[in-house]
Amino acid sequence: MGRYPFLYKDCLLNNYSVQQYIDFIGAFKRSQQKSFNKKLHKTIVLQKQKIEVARLRALANKVPQIIESVPNPTLLNNQAFNKATETFREVTKNHINNGKSKIFLSQIASSSYQDFKIEFINYLTEDIEEERKRLQLQQYLMKNIEVNLTNSHKDSINEFLILRISNNLLTQVIFNPNQPSNRLDMMNLKSCLGSTQFVAFLLKLTFLSPKLKYSLRQKLAHLFEYYELTSIDKSRWLIQMLENCLLGFAIAQEKATIV
Repeated sequence: MGRYPFLYKDCLLNNYSVQQYIDFIGAFKRSQQKSFNKKLHKTIVLQKQKIEVARLRALANKVPQIIESVPNPTLLNNQAFNKATETFREVTKNHINNGKSKIFLSQIASSSYQDFKIEFINYLTEDIEEERKRLQLQQYLMKNIEVNLTNSHKDSINEFLILRISNNLLTQVIFNPNQPSNRLDMMNLKSCLGSTQFVAFLLKLTFLSPKLKYSLRQKLAHLFEYYELTSIDKSRWLIQMLENCLLGFAIAQEKATIV
């Protein structure tokens, strides 16, 4: 668990924790996150330098150069790390730096249910380049947002309703180990999108409200505690997802300036 600062609060603290211990965990979390961010920044800088050196040598020698890989600070292989870094960087730039999340929230204020539903699904899926994956996620959202809004069709869309709908989606796609009825939903979505795109989808939800970020971290903590003592083979999918979350949260926290 030491690898994942975003799990500390929900896994290590409870209502009976004394203030001194709470302060210690908070300081340790900040220290661990800062350390990871520094390693991430160093990795990306070294990668860019190696690519540039190889390019210049290729121009000088007229021979393609092999680019040596740089060890990355996650448990992902270098190919998965590079793909995830680029995906989370683009999502963060689009939705935080360029304000797509704020624009979305302002555009759907007091809109009709049908207009909101279409815009919400577009917001969550527009960054997915592969058409098959995008369509599959759109179909899933079309079905499940309908279920979540069964009693709200006549309500005007407001901040509270958006938060409720978004949190319902998080509950649907991050299953509760104690009530695993929607485990299949999560595994099917993750299998369809892949860990990186699945986490990017979760990030876009959290960009809508800090409360959603807290809710996501709570749900991830429950998953971690449930699978903590299982074998690596049985929890490999969760490790892969947590590593993507570690990377995605770091890039979002730094508003993509880390890369």
